[in-house]
Parts: sequence; structure tokens; C-alpha cells
Amino acid sequence: MMSPCSPLKVRANQEREKAEIYFWDESGFRADAVQGRTWAVKGVTPVVAVPGQRQSISAASAVNSKGGFWFAVYSGGLNGELFVDLLKRMMKGRRRPIHLVLDGLPAHKTRGVRDDVDSLKGRLTLHFLPGDAPDLNPDELVSIGLLAASTMT
Repeated sequence: MMSPCSPLKVRANQEREKAEIYFWDESGFRADAVQGRTWAVKGVTPVVAVPGQRQSISAASAVNSKGGFWFAVYSGGLNGELFVDLLKRMMKGRRRPIHLVLDGLPAHKTRGVRDDVDSLKGRLTLHFLPGDAPDLNPDELVSIGLLAASTMT
């Protein structure tokens, strides 16, 4: 089931179904920094060639209010097929239903995602935050923390 996010509705359903509420977000990280030493004739700016391809990695994570945390890393951008795969990995071994609160990324709303969520028969419900409210998603703090940690080297 997929629905717009109403905090009171999510909470009421969660209590009735004895479900868990998770907040989901994705992030991408890229290594652009080229560090090292070089030399040049005084007055001539050295030019450093960037070797190879930039390194990049993407991550998806979900957190709940009780300290529950799930994450996965993947390459490239997120599409509906990959999102379904990540949802299946997250749901594996879970006994209680999950209400997943997430942003409105188009990959989250494909027909394949709807079909997969419907096939779980109520074990997973997606709730979409309004586009102008990323600050309502506590999982955004995971991305901010990872970005801060990755730039401290």
C-alpha cells in the first residue's frame, strides 16, 4: 500500500497493527579530491592530470525511533527495480509489518514498486513525505553524518 504521509494516520496504523515505523533515505558519495604534491618552475602553475574515473558509491538507509538501523550500499543511481530489491533485502527476516516513510523520488513510485508492495499483503506500507519537507525525515541526519565524516580525512 502506498499513501501520502499523515503522521497521525501512520501512528494510528502502527499501533493497531503492532508495526514498526522506519524512515528511509538514499545518498550518493563521490571522491573528487586529488591530493598530493607536485613541483613546477617558479611562476608556472602546475597542472595535475586526474587519473582514471572518479570513485562513487550510493547508500540507502532506514532508521526508526528505537535505534533500529538498516543500510545497504550499491553502485549507480536508484531506479524502481533496484528499489524493489533493496526493499526485499530490508524486509527479509522481519516478523512485524513496517510503515516506511520516505521522500517522493520517482523511483519510489513505479508500477513495479506498487506491485511488489501490494504482493506483501500489508506487511509493508509506504508513506510519502511532501516534497518541501525533507527536514521531517530523521534519516536525512544519517546522510549528513556520513558526508561530514567523509570530508574529515
